[in-house]
Amino acid sequence: MATLENFAPRFLDGHARANRHKPSGISQKDIAIRVHLLPELGTKRLDAITNEDVQRLKHRLSGKSVKTVNNVLTVLSKMLKVALE
Repeated sequence: MATLENFAPRFLDGHARANRHKPSGISQKDIAIRVHLLPELGTKRLDAITNEDVQRLKHRLSGKSVKTVNNVLTVLSKMLKVALE
């Protein structure tokens, strides 16, 4: 299975752009991936991301707004679901 870093471009092209998400939505997903997810989980295989990893990510984002945290977690969740398909 691919790492989060390797899967991110496929997710943006094969899911977000292929499903005709708005450019602003694609940009938001790209920023969430580059700024928040890759530094924390980029080298982890997608099937190796655990609840503990998600809790660490949430702790790292604790200074951000609730909306930002929810957006980042939503992108991560969708990436993992798309990867399973």
